[in-house]
Amino acid sequence: MGYPESSASRSSNGRIPRFSLETRERTIFLRNIRYLRNLRSRATLTPRFGAALCGVIATLQGVIYLAVAGAPKRFLVINVLAGLVALALGSIHSRAERLDAPARDVLLLLLALFLLATALFGQTMAGASRWLTVGTFAFQPAFLAVPILLVSYASSPRPWASVALVIAATALALQPDRSMAGTMTLALTAQALLNPSGRVLGALCISAVAFIATLVQPDDLPAMPYVEDVVFSAFDASPLLGMNIVVGLLLLIAPGAWGFKLSGMQRLPCVVFATVWFGLSIASIVGPYPTPVLGYSGAAVLGYMLSAAALPPIEAAQCARQNNQTA
Repeated sequence: MGYPESSASRSSNGRIPRFSLETRERTIFLRNIRYLRNLRSRATLTPRFGAALCGVIATLQGVIYLAVAGAPKRFLVINVLAGLVALALGSIHSRAERLDAPARDVLLLLLALFLLATALFGQTMAGASRWLTVGTFAFQPAFLAVPILLVSYASSPRPWASVALVIAATALALQPDRSMAGTMTLALTAQALLNPSGRVLGALCISAVAFIATLVQPDDLPAMPYVEDVVFSAFDASPLLGMNIVVGLLLLIAPGAWGFKLSGMQRLPCVVFATVWFGLSIASIVGPYPTPVLGYSGAAVLGYMLSAAALPPIEAAQCARQNNQTA
């Protein structure tokens, strides 16, 4: 199909001049290039969407492990339902950034107080009070509260957010929970290295004291099947199943890679997000602590997705431009 041409664009012999064809082809080519670049920018993953995608894949990998390892079917159902609920709640939580700062501070304070209530009134096992029981199900609220608190604090370390962190650190010392307290200290260390403000350093010192407090208290809880020691039990069942868990744990921290491609305060929440889930993953390997997302734990799945929703709302096109600038 040819291009419609006026009589003025034709030569005396009735043919279209060669330079006219080349100019039109070049124009169409450049237009298509611009369209493809815009399409690529819109398709670029934002940190928030990328983290949610990694969480969905890791949850499915955990379900595969539970099925192959012979876990009760309700474990599989709970993890899947937790993932679906987390996606719905994540879309709501991501809109919380439209609230003003005092309202967001109130939400963080409520999370911290919820964690403190667990330490004071929660279910106790072997001297540890880390769980709340709803019907026949027990869950660990720290997996919900601590990641969101840390990622939100990395986005904006306001005074009342610092108070919320102090309350949460106190709760972790009272429970006691070495895994969470150590992870909080690690994440605040990363934040202090990238943003060494007095407020952050103060929160880090309090968190370190809470972590030390958990170390001097006994922690004799045995490992629970399908919850703790997931990496080792997966390799015992099959090397392929073990690698499935390892890849899943790497996916949990993969969104941190975006942090190094962003600038300013947008980088910090991504780095802290990755540090949180790295710390929890390492703790699950070196001690009898829950394996995040990959093991049986609806609270961990919820916590991962909700902390992903707390990442900065960077538009895809902006993210693409920053990626091109750092490439």
